[in-house]
Amino acid sequence: MCCVFFDVDDTIYDQFSPFRSAFKGVFGHRFDALNLERLFVCSRARSDEVFEMVACGELTESEMYAYRICKAFEDCGAFLSQEDGLAFQEVYATEQQKIKLLPDMVCIFDHLQAKGVPMGIITNGPEAHQMRKVQTLGLKKWIASEHFLISSEVGAAKPATAIFREAERRLDVPPKACTYIGDAYAIDVVGAKCAGWRAIWLNRRENTIPEDAVYFPDYEVKNESALAQLLLK
Repeated sequence: MCCVFFDVDDTIYDQFSPFRSAFKGVFGHRFDALNLERLFVCSRARSDEVFEMVACGELTESEMYAYRICKAFEDCGAFLSQEDGLAFQEVYATEQQKIKLLPDMVCIFDHLQAKGVPMGIITNGPEAHQMRKVQTLGLKKWIASEHFLISSEVGAAKPATAIFREAERRLDVPPKACTYIGDAYAIDVVGAKCAGWRAIWLNRRENTIPEDAVYFPDYEVKNESALAQLLLK
């Protein structure tokens, strides 16, 4: 039996959309000179940078939210105060409550369910925060509650092998039966391949694999339409 696990953020929904809406709502035309998509990519990288500090209690969630957007501004050659960073996060959190599954992802979930393929979610982040997204996206229509693995609940975060092993335990499947789909090379692809899984890299931001890379995805697709074509085969 094969099974398919998905990442959440910027994989099954477009995370840039609520980011863009929050940015325009808070800053208006104040930072029109900035490349907004680059700012978004930098904020995600900065978030990954301090994620473990939040998990270990060394940094509060509010401090992390302010850090990642302020540092992203710095990466893009601009300055943002911590106060403005927290104001942005407040609106961003509201916009995330409006997220929707991408249409092609709905087709993918429907197809896999019809084929009897067990599915699950593996995502890093605070449990309450990520579960709100699960509820907003309506994922329980396709995925059993025990198949949602959130790092703060499991006690291990991608790319650590432990969270993938816990997924295998919950579905009672071996590594070779598992496929993971995610957008982040360093935590999704590397994590899955280290665990002995197949990895599909949904590389919608057209990132590059490091020159010294040891692990490579089994498949790389640029968008959810290409992912649907791959899986529906």
